[in-house]
Amino acid sequence: MNALIKSLGVLFLGFFVFMSLPGSVQGQGVKDIKVKMAGFPGGGTGFLITVGLREGIYKKHGINKLRAVFPERDLEAFAYGAINAAFLNAGEVASLRIRGWEAAQIGPGLLGYSHIWTLKGKPYKSLMDLKGKKFAHFGWDSGSTTELLVLGKYLLNFDVRKDLQHVVVPPPAVKRVLDRGDVEAALVPLGPAIALELKPEKYQKIWGPFTEKWKEKTGGPIFTAALAVNEEILDRPELARALSMATQEIIRFVLAKPYAVMKKYRSYFGYNEAKANQFAKAMQEGWIFTAEWNDKVVDSQWEFIKTAAAMKVYLKKLPPGGREGLFRVYK
Repeated sequence: MNALIKSLGVLFLGFFVFMSLPGSVQGQGVKDIKVKMAGFPGGGTGFLITVGLREGIYKKHGINKLRAVFPERDLEAFAYGAINAAFLNAGEVASLRIRGWEAAQIGPGLLGYSHIWTLKGKPYKSLMDLKGKKFAHFGWDSGSTTELLVLGKYLLNFDVRKDLQHVVVPPPAVKRVLDRGDVEAALVPLGPAIALELKPEKYQKIWGPFTEKWKEKTGGPIFTAALAVNEEILDRPELARALSMATQEIIRFVLAKPYAVMKKYRSYFGYNEAKANQFAKAMQEGWIFTAEWNDKVVDSQWEFIKTAAAMKVYLKKLPPGGREGLFRVYK
């Protein structure tokens, strides 16, 4: 009898120790997990994180341990666990899942309204006119380039990889390479700061926004960058939901009073008043962010992924787990 009591005591003690371990799922809630979230520094997604932290919106949702991280390559940092949350496009997350990484998109972010720009007076009217020309973009793993790959093929049967001479540049260099004539055209998302510097008297848009036709087809736009998390957070639905709800509230906050928010945070971008007002106007007109994240929006994102996989433009196959594995909607 004493032996039985001792054995039961050891079992209960072991269970108590397990429940108390800092690494156990049971012992970690919304407030206990450190969220390391990456956005684009100086851009729209980094702006969302900054506002969320400084306005206390993450803490309002019970997320007390969130730290902004700006790695050189966010996709690799996310894949290898240096960060556990990031703003990535659906193609990037699908690619990670195909390679065996557990990841999903759980919330909204930056809309995919990219444009192609040239210097004023260039004899180009559409993407088709750029065949064989030097063309600048941010890199093959950027959300805007993913859109161009898929929608160029889908809308115009234009093979972006083969039909352009590619020059990969960091975002701040886009205007410089255009001005110097190093490239004939460049891909620039409407939201980031660089687009506000491309004045209509000197530059012209020849194609875009890309997702208007897609929205007409599916009822929803494409996100250049939406909130994604890895398995560390996916294993804790309460935390994943809190992050999604916080992100939606942050976007609603900036869209509700864009001029006041930009006045307060324009130093984040290094904007003067005029430029801050340009950015606020773009937000007000719905060109940069949307807080909408529901089944209808997710269906549109999934249609984009299916199209990409079918055309083998960015993805060679659909990711494991299908729509439900790639996207989560928390009520």
